[in-house]
Amino acid sequence: MVVGIDLGTTNSVVAHYSEGRPRTLPVDGAHTMPSVVSFEKNGNIHVGAPAKSRLLAFPSETVASSKRAIGREHEWQIYGKAYSGTDIAEHIIRKLVASAESALRGRVTEAVITIPAYFDEAQRFATLTAAERAGLKVLRLLHEPEAGAISYAVNRTVDQTLLVYDLGGGTFDITVLQVADNIFRTRSIEGNSLLGGNDFDHLLATLLAERLQGDASFARNVHDYLECLTEGHSVVSDIEDPKVVFAAKALIDAAERAKIELSELEETTALIPQVGTATLDTTVSRREFESLIQPLVDQTIRLCESAVRQASLELDDISKILLVGGSTKTPLIRSALKHFLKEPWTSDDVDEAVAWGAAVFAASLDGVTRKENPTLPEGHFTVLPQTVGVRVIDEELDDYIFFPIVPKNSTVPSEVFSQTFFTRFDK
Repeated sequence: MVVGIDLGTTNSVVAHYSEGRPRTLPVDGAHTMPSVVSFEKNGNIHVGAPAKSRLLAFPSETVASSKRAIGREHEWQIYGKAYSGTDIAEHIIRKLVASAESALRGRVTEAVITIPAYFDEAQRFATLTAAERAGLKVLRLLHEPEAGAISYAVNRTVDQTLLVYDLGGGTFDITVLQVADNIFRTRSIEGNSLLGGNDFDHLLATLLAERLQGDASFARNVHDYLECLTEGHSVVSDIEDPKVVFAAKALIDAAERAKIELSELEETTALIPQVGTATLDTTVSRREFESLIQPLVDQTIRLCESAVRQASLELDDISKILLVGGSTKTPLIRSALKHFLKEPWTSDDVDEAVAWGAAVFAASLDGVTRKENPTLPEGHFTVLPQTVGVRVIDEELDDYIFFPIVPKNSTVPSEVFSQTFFTRFDK
């Protein structure tokens, strides 16, 4: 059997297409599974909700938000063993597949897996490797915004031009695509693979650290640790106190809860009786939170403008804005997009939409399924998210330069010009 998998930064989802619609398959009784893996000294490995429950008590043994590290050199050292982002992804996929097999009562051997549109080749290859290690044949790596668009447009017959705003826990993608005659054509892709809801959490957690009461020196160390995370540092080597790490993760957890509550309330209370040698008891307003994240939201709007421009379209050409990703529940994002263009549309199940799109696309690759369900996508054409080229030597500069071969946002497959290169010795 084949499934669709949304391998997310914060949460992951697995779905299957049957009886004319996609449906989410439960993992530990829930529709979403935390993308968390925790290791014990005795060799036991926990994945999903059981791992997340260990995050605060065993921070040095537990890995969360690992998606940004996939395809990168960063590793986690746990009980003398190094784990890469690919290793963590493998464990997450294994748990999703096992849960899917239990729900479907059959063996799952194939999958369509979604990835951020702005992933580079190293990140794509690492995702494929993780899936293959988990025993899956990957039919296609599908861009997350495209999956969201497929989930929205399936069973709809109206031709339209969509702008998909996809803000997850760790990455941001914006995609412009056209749907006509049940064929999906991506026109442009923009994004930032280092911007997501986790950054909102870190900013708010840093504010909470400033309001810690008690041990001023300890509070300052926690604040400095969080500032390093906010600035994108993967490793904070100069702060080794486990109590600081524990306190920082407790504040991030409190910030995430406050962020969620501020999506519905105008203010909320963050209360932690003991944070190391300090305490936290403060109120945070939605206005304060929005002032913290405003620069990041502004950055996403600028990328939206760039995506429309690169698609050679005008703003009036956009039929609808689709919101994808759990972080789009933040009210400031909706208001910013409304001011930018128009009121965005979002699914009631925004956390599951990407996995649904992957499941629909997986079904469309099956000829029998498509024959039985003619509303499935008839075709899908994507573009390159980044320019592809080679490194060559510029003789005048006597240094390496990048020579572009296929420009960004070229339709795949592409026709390219012919260019001959020589070595310094063969010319």
